[in-house]
Amino acid sequence: MSLSANARDYCEALWGQRLREIIRKRDSELEQRRQGLADPSDIYKRIGFWNYFQPNLDHVAEVGRVRAECLRKAYSQDGQKLSQAVIDEILSDVSLHIESSATSLLTHARNEHQLSTDRPGTINPSGPDLLGQVSNKLVVLQRDTTEELSRTLKIMMYEEQGKPVGSDERQVPIVMDAGSKASVSSEELVPKIFALIGLSASFRSYRADQPSDSDEKRYQELWLEVDADLAKLRAQGLIDAPNPNPHRTLSAMWAWIWAEGGGGKTRKERPSVLYADLVSRLKQMPQGARSNAIEAGTLSQRAGLFVIVDKMLLQNELVGLIFCDLDNFKAVNDRHGHSEGDRCLEVVANVLQSVSRSRGEAFRYGGDEFVILLPNVNHQEATATADRIRTEIETAAAEFGVTASIGVVCSSDRDLQDSKSLLAAADEAAYVSKFSGKNRVSTWPLDPLIREEVRQKRSEAEGR
Repeated sequence: MSLSANARDYCEALWGQRLREIIRKRDSELEQRRQGLADPSDIYKRIGFWNYFQPNLDHVAEVGRVRAECLRKAYSQDGQKLSQAVIDEILSDVSLHIESSATSLLTHARNEHQLSTDRPGTINPSGPDLLGQVSNKLVVLQRDTTEELSRTLKIMMYEEQGKPVGSDERQVPIVMDAGSKASVSSEELVPKIFALIGLSASFRSYRADQPSDSDEKRYQELWLEVDADLAKLRAQGLIDAPNPNPHRTLSAMWAWIWAEGGGGKTRKERPSVLYADLVSRLKQMPQGARSNAIEAGTLSQRAGLFVIVDKMLLQNELVGLIFCDLDNFKAVNDRHGHSEGDRCLEVVANVLQSVSRSRGEAFRYGGDEFVILLPNVNHQEATATADRIRTEIETAAAEFGVTASIGVVCSSDRDLQDSKSLLAAADEAAYVSKFSGKNRVSTWPLDPLIREEVRQKRSEAEGR
């Protein structure tokens, strides 16, 4: 870290104090779940595995938040204001602490699960892949916590600089380093992923094996390159996929592989499985693919969307979101080629820009998905705008046979008070439109019966 010795000592002293506090909090919550049980060993049977384990999951997220807070105070103590470089250093340090905490928790879960086999019936069945479920939850938790901290720190940076999160910032893909390349291709990224997979599967046949210094260094370099390249592809609107690998060090990757269990072949294949979906999506991208609509700068990038929405919510402003998912767009690429697909996207981008110009702002969310941000609107106003967008896309993109399935949500719903939950609700509403016949508008909240039916259809369509 680029902190002075005094600031670093201050950070570690504060961190030690705060860490003891959150450990006491976690242990207290776990103890409360044990109280009242005649036999504490049957806690899994009585209250269920996840109900008992939740404080541990909460603890991992709290570790990240508290570590970030300590670092932020240390930089301030050192006279350093927030900058993108400082934020990157904070997030890098926080990620390592979250990963360490998550790895310990995964090992703990494995031990607890093993103990349960000696007490038949004491663990609440969660399917045969209980440890896999724990691992998946931790991957999502690590990603979500880091993204949340990134957005919060960027809002604080803008406030320190006295800059509103205005139109200039909205156009900048803030996840990209200022000195980095403007673009990256899938052809450059896939070989790096395969190199990571090879290193990840290079362990020998016993648990205590540790990577060599050179392999560890190469792995960490590759991990950072892959993570940065994925951020650039997301900023360019070419792919909507997070880094599926939260393990920033090779030793942590190996610890995760062994904690997951399984036979030798299964362990060796686990890194490939981790990256399988991402590699498949990257290979489906056309070589050198770049969207004309995005390159022309007609729409804002999604990188700024979360920051803007959270900033508006912090200021108690009403936020309306329109999630627009194009119908039949894949067929345009398949039948007529990606040049026609780009032309179709440009037509849609022009419609969105035209409709939103006087009302709000349009963002390219990823692939054939778009989001329109409408400040200070109610459900009725947002729905009317969404329906206008739907009809204009139907007319403008008629030559391509493309329409739009649209979801609408407003922050007046008390259950939706951050950018992540608002976008998830708008996305789900758009999916209801798609599975209800396409080319229509659905608004949140959704009918529970329809929502459940669509969720089942979506799971089937995605092969889950």
